[in-house]
Order: sequence, then C-alpha cells, then structure tokens
Amino acid sequence: MLLHKNMLLVAFMMTTALPLNVVWADVDMPGSKDHPKIPRVTGTTIIGFAESGYDEGIFMTGATKKNEILSEEIEGKRIRIMYMGPTDLSPLGVLRNYQKAFADLGEVEEVYTCENHDCFNNLGGAFIWRESNRTATSLDYAQYIYHQPYYYTNQLYWYGKVTTPKSRYHVSVYSAVMTEQSQLEEIRNHPLINFEMVEVTDFKPTLEVVKAEDMTSKISEKGHIALYGIHFDFDSATLNPESDPALKEIAKALKADTALKIYVAGHTDNKGTLEYNEDLSTRRAQAVAKALISQYGIASERVVPVGIGPAAPVATNKTEEGRTLNRRVELVER
Repeated sequence: MLLHKNMLLVAFMMTTALPLNVVWADVDMPGSKDHPKIPRVTGTTIIGFAESGYDEGIFMTGATKKNEILSEEIEGKRIRIMYMGPTDLSPLGVLRNYQKAFADLGEVEEVYTCENHDCFNNLGGAFIWRESNRTATSLDYAQYIYHQPYYYTNQLYWYGKVTTPKSRYHVSVYSAVMTEQSQLEEIRNHPLINFEMVEVTDFKPTLEVVKAEDMTSKISEKGHIALYGIHFDFDSATLNPESDPALKEIAKALKADTALKIYVAGHTDNKGTLEYNEDLSTRRAQAVAKALISQYGIASERVVPVGIGPAAPVATNKTEEGRTLNRRVELVER
C-alpha cells in the first residue's frame, strides 16, 4: 500500500554529465518520442512510452522500516518513457546525465534518492513497473521486464522538482541492469531506464471549467477532484459571477448521481496567518455549498463545507504560480 507523505526539499548542486558515445542500433518504439525539454542519454532506445495531457503521477518520497513505500501524487501533463541502454552504460551514468539536463532546464530541488540496497527491495516490481503503472511497449517480451523484477541489479532512483520561470516539473528517474539470470538473452546486462515527468503549470487553465461527467468520473476513481473555475473576490468569500459555469456543472453532477454526497473543501495558499486562512477557506467552502443549495436546489445534507486552509498544498507557496494552484476548491466524496 502506498502511503502519502510530504517531505522537505533540499536544494543541491548538479554534477556534470558523463560522456556516453556508444551507439545503440535498435529503433525507437513506433509513436514514441523524447520529452522536448529533456534529451535522451546517448545510445539509448525507447522501448516503452505513454503520454497524457492530464493524468496523475505517483512519485516515491521514502520508505518505512516496515518496507512500506511513501509517495506523493502529482497531477498535470504526464509523460513516461522507458529506455534500454547499451551494456557499458551504468545506472549512475544515466542519473548524472539526467541531473545535468534538469539543471540546464531550471532550478532543481531533490526530494528523494536511493541506490542499490538502500532502495526499497524490488523497487522496480513493487513501485516503478507495478501493474497500474506500466506503459505500452514495443517488445514481444515485455513480460520479462515486468514479471522478473528480481533479476535487476544496481538499481538507482531519483525524484525531484524542477522550476523554471514559466513551468514546474516533477520528475523521476529509475535505472537498473537486467542480470545474467534473465531468461531473455536480448536484455541481459542492459540497463533499463524509466523516466517520468509531470508538468503542473497547465493545471489551472485545463481545469477552468470541468464538465459534470468528468467530475463524476474523477470522484469515482480518486475520491476527490480539485476545481479552479470557482472564483472569489480578493481576500473575500464572495463568489464572482465567473463561477457560475463551474457551479452549474457541480450541480449537474450531483443531480445525475443522486447517491453522491460530498465535502466542499476550501484551500488557500500560506500568505497570512494560519487562523486567518482557515477561516477564509471555511467561509469560501460555505459560500459554494450555499450557492449549490439555494440556487441549484441541491439538498443541504448532500453538501458539507469544510475549511482546510493552507494545510494541503499541491505546489510550493514560494512562487505566485504555486500559490495560485494552492488556492482551490475540492469536491471530496463522503
């Protein structure tokens, strides 16, 4: 079971990339591509690929003494790429190249890293390539990658955040070498690389007005959904007229599923005191609930307002972009 835990971020200086000049002969998976801002490590080939305009990525933040993985969920534009490298490419060489690329892109903050026996036992099978997280592949023998995780050695995992003037990225790199014990000769001694990147910058505009059916689907799947189409006057709990389309969609979703009951959770950034933000978020949640009840005929027992304040951010409060993402209303299934 994945446990979720926020961790303090530690900034660090990046090292330079190692030169890798070995040419890999195989062709990339049809329809795949590199991330436009992160070049591949020289000599690697894409064997797995998945891309989504909006999805949820889960990144490892640590592990408990009971071998439970700690993680956090990040939503946004998501890409996952699986590469295979030549036999003289080490997982450490993979990481150093990616670290250089991240540093070239923006300001880097490391969240969690581990290597070899310091990592969670069988990290590849238990977390990286768990069934719910596998990408489509171009290999007829993908089962040997996904179902033989104990044949990996020299595993290395790194998760961090990269901030640019316009964007914020959550990114992870996992690399391990398929050992001689693998039943498939073609991938023995070759490093496999799992690269994942979620861009959260476009989170607000893509969710400006979420349709009722998408709300229902997301709540059914995840138990909650964050909305950014509900607007208030500055430092106030007064709803703006621009909120009407979002309120109509919420009401439509509730009327379509008469068994659905929700918490309306108000969230703020961390500017101001804790007490002030808790009160503001509560009043804003109450305003939304009141509008749903009085204007759209939703029964009061189905809508319960809750003020969370700044206690559950989805982004850093150090930038205006992050604070904008943290100021939101969430619908949470009861």
